[in-house]
Amino acid sequence: MYSDLEELCIDHYRLHQAEEFLNVNLFSFDLTVEGSIKLDRAYSENKICPMISFSHIWNYKDNPKSEYEIIQLLAFIAIKSIIGNRRCRKTNKQHILARMLGFASIKDIPEQMDIRLVEVLKKYSHRHHMKKLLDDLILNWNVLVYSHQMRGLYIAISNKITLNELAVFAENNKRKSKLEALKKLKNEAIAFAKSSQQLNKEFHPSHPITVE
Repeated sequence: MYSDLEELCIDHYRLHQAEEFLNVNLFSFDLTVEGSIKLDRAYSENKICPMISFSHIWNYKDNPKSEYEIIQLLAFIAIKSIIGNRRCRKTNKQHILARMLGFASIKDIPEQMDIRLVEVLKKYSHRHHMKKLLDDLILNWNVLVYSHQMRGLYIAISNKITLNELAVFAENNKRKSKLEALKKLKNEAIAFAKSSQQLNKEFHPSHPITVE
């Protein structure tokens, strides 16, 4: 009879199910619903969906972590969000950094933002710090990175693909890109040659023009 009450009951039941599934205690159903609505709106605006396993979340929740360990978690979540459902993905360090800060891409980073995010952006924009971060993700987080003689880099998680498979995929795509670029240059050359021939016909006719 009361649609608003029905919707409220459904929301509370869903939260009760989530509470049991996640093994957590909610201090306030109303505040949780309000917070979830804000998160849902934020997701709709950013159009990115970073995800992480329960084990990582509870590990960071229950055990004190250093700033750099938190940065590693952010980078791991960023890489997983870029890969999505694919086995691997080509990207670049700026894209990874943008996702670490919670933005879809580097162009979406606003001029004004939290000072903590500004510090992260400034520090990991430097090649040395980003390289060290990626190296630690490779060593400790099952991340795979391949970037042999190419712009950007290929990223993957080792439970979906091996490093050898990632290398073959990247090299095949690099060859494909080179062939496509070569084909484009050839087409441009052919178009230029045809236009030059047309100009020669117009300005150098086979029968000379007699001017009286």
